[in-house]
Amino acid sequence: MKLLLRLILLLISFTVFLTISFLFYPVFGDVIFLFSGIIAVAGGLIFGPLGGLIGGLLSSPSVSLVLLFFGQFNFQKQLMIAIPSTLGFSFIGILVGRMKKVQDSLQGEKTIELKLLEAEQRFTAFMDNIPNIAWIKDPTTWEHIYVNKSFENFFKKTLKEMEGKTDFDIWTKEIAGDLRKHDKEVLENKTSIKVYEQVPDSKGVIHHWLVYKFPLILKTKILIAGIATDITDQKKYENDLVQKTLELEKMNKLMVGRELKMSELKKEIERLRGGENNE
Repeated sequence: MKLLLRLILLLISFTVFLTISFLFYPVFGDVIFLFSGIIAVAGGLIFGPLGGLIGGLLSSPSVSLVLLFFGQFNFQKQLMIAIPSTLGFSFIGILVGRMKKVQDSLQGEKTIELKLLEAEQRFTAFMDNIPNIAWIKDPTTWEHIYVNKSFENFFKKTLKEMEGKTDFDIWTKEIAGDLRKHDKEVLENKTSIKVYEQVPDSKGVIHHWLVYKFPLILKTKILIAGIATDITDQKKYENDLVQKTLELEKMNKLMVGRELKMSELKKEIERLRGGENNE
């Protein structure tokens, strides 16, 4: 709330008190001045404890203004009433201001909590809808702290099952060692890397993965995250292509060797025929 708007609201509360006083003082007399607490309460609600104190201090001058208007102002009488009423209304204003401050603080914490929850939900929704497997590890313990749905579906291990477990708790020593080596590279250099890793599925069948590993640098710690794409089919295609190429090269060598032998055989036949003709 802008300062100008707050000042306008405080002025409105002051105007409300004066309006009530001028309208009803002839009927109710001094009792009407209990409404001067409106200023202290409004000051506390609008400006906090300091505003409540200022509102309480303004309550007595406001009453004096009304009494002067009706010609009922008595300095001695007003002085005796002003001190306790000012103290009382100031206390009320400060109390209201502190309560409002606490409420605003709680509301702010609730708003922050809701924003964090919303951010977490957005992150989870996004990560759970990508086809790649993804995970996050805490390098202080090397335990998994997050895996997405694609990870759970492929490896048949839930997030709850993965939490608190390291690669050495899940994979063989050789595979876990390769994964740890790449993780340490990310941690030491604080930079992302692209690597090829071999990790088996839930049935123990080795799959080939193109993996992007990167650091998540937070205020208090660094986490290691990764996103992997299964390139097993592509790798198989490449291997088949290499194998077929080798086979073609082998066949080509055989064909070339055969052609050379045929060529030599023809030359030998021609040489023998030439010898016969000479005889």
